[in-house]
Amino acid sequence: MKQILIASFFGFLIFLTGCGALEPITPTLMLSAEPPSYDFGDIPQQGGKVSTVFLLKNSGAELITINRVSTSCGCTTAEMDQSPMSAGEERKLTVTFDPLTHPDESGLIQRAVYIQNSDSNFPELILDITGNVVASVESGQ
Repeated sequence: MKQILIASFFGFLIFLTGCGALEPITPTLMLSAEPPSYDFGDIPQQGGKVSTVFLLKNSGAELITINRVSTSCGCTTAEMDQSPMSAGEERKLTVTFDPLTHPDESGLIQRAVYIQNSDSNFPELILDITGNVVASVESGQ
């Protein structure tokens, strides 16, 4: 009886060890963007708005619904067709930054674009926008 109990215990340990050998399932991102972030570099404050285009892709096998597109600040806008995206579909997202929204501010900026969607593993895709607003040089009088 003691031998059966010991054999059962070791059998259970071997079972647990075997279970630990399984690779954890890592969810994949269905909605992705290329590039994942963008740096405008130097932005002349009086130079007007600057824009860039991201290419969004539904890499999953199912339809993705775009629930909401928003930005971290009113100086940044993001525009795209928000109809559902079929599997494999690509779509452009245009992001515009206006340096004159904050006329008294210059220097480094960090903004974000938030794309809320129906991907249950990653319901919000965040795109980072950076740049350096260069103040206008006033001529001396």
